[in-house]
Amino acid sequence: DAGYADGFTVKMPDSPGFAAVSPVLEQTLLKLNIKTEWVKVAPDALIGQILAGKFPMFLFTLGSQSAWQDIQKVALPTSPWNTSKVNSEELTSLVKKAQFATGAEQDSALQAVNTWLVKNA
Repeated sequence: DAGYADGFTVKMPDSPGFAAVSPVLEQTLLKLNIKTEWVKVAPDALIGQILAGKFPMFLFTLGSQSAWQDIQKVALPTSPWNTSKVNSEELTSLVKKAQFATGAEQDSALQAVNTWLVKNA
Protein backbone atom coordinates (compact mmCIF):
# COMPACT_ATOMS: atom_id res chain seq x y z
CA ASP A 1 0.00 0.00 0.00
CA ALA A 2 2.97 2.29 0.43
CA GLY A 3 4.78 4.13 -2.29
CA TYR A 4 3.76 5.55 -5.65
CA ALA A 5 1.28 3.45 -7.64
CA ASP A 6 2.42 4.99 -10.92
CA GLY A 7 6.07 4.84 -9.94
CA PHE A 8 8.50 7.70 -10.35
CA THR A 9 11.82 8.59 -11.90
CA VAL A 10 14.88 9.31 -9.78
CA LYS A 11 18.08 11.03 -10.89
CA MET A 12 21.20 9.21 -9.79
CA PRO A 13 24.87 9.97 -10.43
CA ASP A 14 26.49 7.85 -13.10
CA SER A 15 30.12 7.25 -12.24
CA PRO A 16 32.60 4.94 -14.00
CA GLY A 17 33.54 3.45 -10.64
CA PHE A 18 30.12 1.83 -10.33
CA ALA A 19 29.50 0.97 -13.98
CA ALA A 20 29.53 -2.77 -13.30
CA VAL A 21 26.73 -2.63 -10.72
CA SER A 22 24.61 0.23 -12.05
CA PRO A 23 22.61 -2.02 -14.43
CA VAL A 24 21.75 -4.37 -11.56
CA LEU A 25 20.58 -1.46 -9.45
CA GLU A 26 18.54 -0.09 -12.35
CA GLN A 27 16.83 -3.47 -12.92
CA THR A 28 16.08 -3.84 -9.22
CA LEU A 29 14.57 -0.37 -8.95
CA LEU A 30 12.51 -0.95 -12.10
CA LYS A 31 10.89 -3.95 -10.39
CA LEU A 32 9.69 -1.43 -7.79
CA ASN A 33 8.37 0.84 -10.57
CA ILE A 34 11.22 3.30 -10.05
CA LYS A 35 12.88 4.49 -13.25
CA THR A 36 16.47 5.64 -13.13
CA GLU A 37 17.76 8.71 -14.93
CA TRP A 38 21.56 8.53 -14.88
CA VAL A 39 23.41 11.85 -14.70
CA LYS A 40 27.04 11.79 -15.82
CA VAL A 41 29.32 13.06 -13.06
CA ALA A 42 33.07 13.48 -13.34
CA PRO A 43 34.89 11.17 -10.90
CA ASP A 44 36.54 14.13 -9.16
CA ALA A 45 33.12 15.77 -8.59
CA LEU A 46 31.16 12.71 -7.45
CA ILE A 47 31.65 12.90 -3.68
CA GLY A 48 31.15 16.66 -3.56
CA GLN A 49 27.88 16.45 -5.47
CA ILE A 50 26.60 13.58 -3.34
CA LEU A 51 27.49 15.31 -0.06
CA ALA A 52 25.89 18.53 -1.32
CA GLY A 53 22.60 16.63 -1.58
CA LYS A 54 22.29 16.96 -5.36
CA PHE A 55 20.94 13.41 -5.68
CA PRO A 56 18.12 11.92 -3.58
CA MET A 57 19.53 8.43 -4.21
CA PHE A 58 23.02 7.29 -5.03
CA LEU A 59 25.18 4.19 -5.13
CA PHE A 60 28.33 4.47 -3.08
CA THR A 61 30.31 2.21 -0.79
CA LEU A 62 31.55 3.22 2.63
CA GLY A 63 33.71 1.12 4.89
CA SER A 64 32.15 -0.16 8.08
CA GLN A 65 34.11 -0.13 11.32
CA SER A 66 31.39 -0.63 13.92
CA ALA A 67 27.65 -0.07 14.28
CA TRP A 68 28.21 3.10 16.30
CA GLN A 69 30.65 4.56 13.76
CA ASP A 70 28.22 3.74 10.95
CA ILE A 71 25.45 5.62 12.78
CA GLN A 72 27.76 8.61 13.14
CA LYS A 73 28.52 8.56 9.40
CA VAL A 74 24.95 8.34 8.10
CA ALA A 75 22.18 8.63 10.68
CA LEU A 76 22.70 11.80 12.73
CA PRO A 77 21.44 15.21 11.58
CA THR A 78 25.09 16.32 11.40
CA SER A 79 26.40 13.14 9.71
CA PRO A 80 28.28 13.92 6.50
CA TRP A 81 26.56 11.08 4.62
CA ASN A 82 23.06 12.10 5.79
CA THR A 83 22.80 14.00 2.53
CA SER A 84 19.06 14.66 2.89
CA LYS A 85 19.65 16.06 6.39
CA VAL A 86 17.03 13.80 7.95
CA ASN A 87 16.34 14.90 11.52
CA SER A 88 13.82 12.82 13.45
CA GLU A 89 13.12 13.10 17.18
CA GLU A 90 12.28 9.39 17.25
CA LEU A 91 15.59 8.45 15.62
CA THR A 92 17.54 10.83 17.87
CA SER A 93 15.99 9.17 20.91
CA LEU A 94 16.89 5.69 19.64
CA VAL A 95 20.45 6.79 18.87
CA LYS A 96 20.95 8.32 22.34
CA LYS A 97 19.74 5.11 23.94
CA ALA A 98 22.21 3.09 21.84
CA GLN A 99 25.05 5.51 22.54
CA PHE A 100 24.89 5.14 26.30
CA ALA A 101 23.87 1.47 26.57
CA THR A 102 26.29 -1.41 27.06
CA GLY A 103 26.38 -5.12 26.31
CA ALA A 104 23.16 -6.83 25.27
CA GLU A 105 21.18 -3.66 25.94
CA GLN A 106 23.33 -1.79 23.41
CA ASP A 107 22.95 -4.59 20.86
CA SER A 108 19.17 -4.33 21.21
CA ALA A 109 19.27 -0.53 20.99
CA LEU A 110 21.45 -0.63 17.87
CA GLN A 111 19.01 -3.08 16.29
CA ALA A 112 16.19 -0.64 17.04
CA VAL A 113 18.12 2.11 15.23
CA ASN A 114 18.66 -0.21 12.27
CA THR A 115 14.97 -1.12 12.17
CA TRP A 116 13.99 2.55 12.18
CA LEU A 117 16.43 3.34 9.35
CA VAL A 118 15.13 0.49 7.20
CA LYS A 119 11.46 1.32 7.79
CA ASN A 120 12.03 5.00 7.08
CA ALA A 121 14.42 4.68 4.14
